[in-house]
Amino acid sequence: MSKTEQDTLFGGIDSLDDYINLDETITTTTKEEGNIEEPPSDKPGTSDKDEPKDDGTIEIPDKKVEDKDTKDDSKPEDEFIIKDDDIDDKKEKESQQDEQSSPSIDDAQISAYTNFMENLYNTGTLSSFDKDEFVKQVKDGKDPNELIVEAKKNEIESRVKEELDSLTDEDRAIYEGKKAGVPLDRLGQIDKALNYYESLDEDFFENSDNEDVVRQIVSIDLKNRGFSEEEVQEQLDIYEEKDTLMSKGKKANSTLINNLSSQKESVIKESEEAKKQQAQQIEEYKKQLKDTISGIDEIVPDLKINKELKDQLYEDFTKPVKYEDDRPIDVISDVRNKNPEMFDVALRYYNRLGLFNFDKDGKFKPDFSKINNNIRTKESKRIKNIVSNNDAFIPGNKQKSTKGNKDLFGGI
Repeated sequence: MSKTEQDTLFGGIDSLDDYINLDETITTTTKEEGNIEEPPSDKPGTSDKDEPKDDGTIEIPDKKVEDKDTKDDSKPEDEFIIKDDDIDDKKEKESQQDEQSSPSIDDAQISAYTNFMENLYNTGTLSSFDKDEFVKQVKDGKDPNELIVEAKKNEIESRVKEELDSLTDEDRAIYEGKKAGVPLDRLGQIDKALNYYESLDEDFFENSDNEDVVRQIVSIDLKNRGFSEEEVQEQLDIYEEKDTLMSKGKKANSTLINNLSSQKESVIKESEEAKKQQAQQIEEYKKQLKDTISGIDEIVPDLKINKELKDQLYEDFTKPVKYEDDRPIDVISDVRNKNPEMFDVALRYYNRLGLFNFDKDGKFKPDFSKINNNIRTKESKRIKNIVSNNDAFIPGNKQKSTKGNKDLFGGI
């Protein structure tokens, strides 16, 4: 999905894989939830080595089952007395400022913008375009560039909604999971296992031909409850002796479905919470960054940083200059990409000069002494050469200006 110039470096969080510390597999140590294993497709195991290894992965039995259909500070009172003349002057200034900031757009410009929008419509970028409404809004004072951006944004939102409405319930669940930041492989494992166990109906547990699979379903449930391999085998033997294996399998299957459903809800909830925390951390960082920049008066001595420059510095951190493969590129990365090797060399050279020095308290204290000394040395040599090439100066005498003393301060 393409980004607009209004996007910020922190606006669209596509992936939280680097922020969410989730296990790649589903494991539990309590007797309520546990590992989902795949019952083997061969004969049911009767010894320890026949039992599937507890490797913490979600696997599905190979037993084929037909899929079900899913889808201001106070001042003295007299300071606040405003004369009528002052009000008139203020209104006149405001009117002049409005006229300057909102230049009128002539018919030729409107026609150019209109042709551009029509081209977007004819090429399919926009699904609809009302020319008369567009012209009316521009003549009413609306910025045509903003109208274009708004039209593209509305088109994207419309197409996304249309696509979502066409998804099956399963695909929608995957989309919502991805939107919440859930790793798709994790969610996919859960859904695959959940769909399998939900596909086993009552008839399945009444058919003795399915005893091998049922045995493994019971085994998985017992392991999830914390039973050891030996204890699992003992329970299976008891169930077979009492001829209750199939009924126990049906209950175990219901338990597995409930456990997987709970795990799925938990994973999505954890991911949503992690995404909220990430967004909060970004906002806190941006506030701290703005406060830091606002508190800087100068970096180069005697070269003051005004508010306009401070705002530009803040935007350099928070707004991309362009996108590459839907990835936002900030201004420093864009400059570095022109010649990464030379950029890194220059960075280290400036560091050697002392331009990135910090004091012991971590305060930025750039050292310009090497640069200043070099400037003074060169300027001293230049002045010396100028003086030595001029006639001896006699007080009271008028001397003609030479090229040398014309340039005396030219290099400062």
